[in-house]
Amino acid sequence: MLLAPHAASQIRMGVLKVRDLHTGEIVEKLCEETGCWGLIATRMQMDPNWYPESPFRVKLKELIREKEIDLVLDIHGKKDDGKTAIDFYPNKAFKEIGRLKFENTSIKHFKNDEQITIAEDLGELGLAGVQIEISRTGRTTGTEENKMVKKYLREIIADVN
Repeated sequence: MLLAPHAASQIRMGVLKVRDLHTGEIVEKLCEETGCWGLIATRMQMDPNWYPESPFRVKLKELIREKEIDLVLDIHGKKDDGKTAIDFYPNKAFKEIGRLKFENTSIKHFKNDEQITIAEDLGELGLAGVQIEISRTGRTTGTEENKMVKKYLREIIADVN
């Protein structure tokens, strides 16, 4: 299943966080091309990466059970640092089944803080998940970085299938 939980703006700790541009479009296009299930935020909500009881996360868990999903790719926008087009944050279950060895990417670890991201939460349930942070140019249709990002995401899906 592909996710775009920040495709719409969200509220985190009482503060508005603007949407991650183009993440919804990436998820929609990849779902069309691969036949994967997808879940895209379409209206303002509580940030599902910070609130386990958020409607987005509740619906996600319902769909995982109903559709017997065994892998979640959680698509986000990242702050541009000029270093990588994509940062991967795999949970333990994903590390056991997936390989992430692509150019212009980096493998990161979740911070030990009060936030329990969707991928971390699913990992506690034994479900493979990876939070994928994509640079602005990687999310912009038609750029070389965008073509590379889509290629990598298709490869991850094919590799796991």
